[in-house]
Amino acid sequence: MNSTKCQKCGLTNFATDLECKRCGTSFVQKTRNSGSRPKFSIIAVVMFAGVAAAFYYVFTGVQGSVDKVNSVEANRVNAQPVLPPDAGRSRADYDRYRSQTVANAVGVSPGLAEHANRTQQTDKAMDQMTNSRAQ
Repeated sequence: MNSTKCQKCGLTNFATDLECKRCGTSFVQKTRNSGSRPKFSIIAVVMFAGVAAAFYYVFTGVQGSVDKVNSVEANRVNAQPVLPPDAGRSRADYDRYRSQTVANAVGVSPGLAEHANRTQQTDKAMDQMTNSRAQ
């Protein structure tokens, strides 16, 4: 069995005893506090600062992206023509007006404009073939 001898009175005590049975001297040695802060608290502060900086970086980046999208969308909405009221218009006038806005959109898009040119050329060729057969 393990035992602990008291340094003060010399009594042999059980190893599990925290103090001497005769004189009451404590077997638990008190540790001195060196006065410095534990290292884990400094590391924790540095880690927290890093996480906070990363969160701030991501947050400001997302906020900047949202602001940019909102400004582009506002410019797009402001650039759209204001449709005049339809009162007093015939259906044919309204259809011509709407087809003109679609034609403007087609003219702006290079792919759609090229397609429209091909369609016009095909229509002209078909008209020429139809007119030549009719004569």
